[in-house]
Amino acid sequence: MNLGLTRNTWLIIISQFLIGVTFGLWFYILPVHLRTLGASPSQVGFTLSAMGFSTLIMVLPIGYLADRYDLRKLMIIMKSFPIIPLMLLATTRQWQFVMLLIFVIFIEGSVVTVFNSFLTRVVEPEDLQRSFSMVTSGYLIGEVVFRSVGAWIAECAGMELVFYLSAVVSILSLVPIFFIQLEGVEAEPFEINYLPLLRSKVFIHVSLYIFTVLLLMEVAVALVPNYLSEVVGLELPSLGWMGSLTALGGALLCIYYGRMKTRWGLISAQVSMILSLVLLLFIPLGPYLLTSVFLMGSRYGSFPLVDALMGSIVHPQLSGLAFAFVGVVFGLSQLLGPVISGVLYELSPPAPMITASFGLAVLTIVTITSPRFRIWKGVGHHDMGR
Repeated sequence: MNLGLTRNTWLIIISQFLIGVTFGLWFYILPVHLRTLGASPSQVGFTLSAMGFSTLIMVLPIGYLADRYDLRKLMIIMKSFPIIPLMLLATTRQWQFVMLLIFVIFIEGSVVTVFNSFLTRVVEPEDLQRSFSMVTSGYLIGEVVFRSVGAWIAECAGMELVFYLSAVVSILSLVPIFFIQLEGVEAEPFEINYLPLLRSKVFIHVSLYIFTVLLLMEVAVALVPNYLSEVVGLELPSLGWMGSLTALGGALLCIYYGRMKTRWGLISAQVSMILSLVLLLFIPLGPYLLTSVFLMGSRYGSFPLVDALMGSIVHPQLSGLAFAFVGVVFGLSQLLGPVISGVLYELSPPAPMITASFGLAVLTIVTITSPRFRIWKGVGHHDMGR
């Protein structure tokens, strides 16, 4: 069963699955690890924000290159960044140095811009949202089991082994990229004109909307591992299982939302996150806790939806820069979200979730009622052509 996906798309999914394993081994429990290194909740937030700062710095140059140069070489270069820093993470005992390493590791995240630009050129528009959803699901499936495996290894053998193993898997994630075929995907460096895109009110409105969605989601979830550990009282292995359940929820919700119209998929993701946060705040017990953690995967389910929203309004040959802007707003959300979440958490552990729930409720109402969605729906690739 190929699900209507091309060979190249499957190779990207396999590579992203392995990257999901790479980060699944350690990133979910990183906030707890940082606390053992002496970081306060706000310092944990600042450390995690290095991920967003990395994306923010790198994604525009990478998007620019994606419209002009060999996409496979860009993919290989970007996916090589985590290897050495992951090995260094195994030896560091200072949270400040972890922040620097996180910055370098998450340069790899900008490869999604290259993947999206590539898929926009080779996939039919009606199949684009499904392709994005499957690529994101591939990443999350890699996290599903290995979040719990990483927590178990950390409990039994320490975080050092976890980081070394993730470096090995990161190397393996490079292998599928060498087999991607780029026939028919030529760069057009002398014909590309970005001005119509950058001047478009629709493009600006979509970018602001995407930023708001991603920022609220990030504020909601950034310090959830700390909340589960310090307030709910979960031990590290149980925390890993909760992380796996969130990743499983994300993988399944990605596929489910990928079959919906973009607008209603976004509404569903926002409502699911609100329900998740309400359950975690008021009934963090038994099946309610499991349901909350599962629905928290709606954050991941929103990623392919915002990519598809952007992909639906831009010309394929402008997609590198357009998806770079998605990366910029994603980076801003990852830069600001953990900081806001950390500051609110120090005021009161439930505060980040209460704030995000209120913001998402307002955004859901806007998504349902705003006439701008009808405007976006009528804008196609060639409205922002060369």
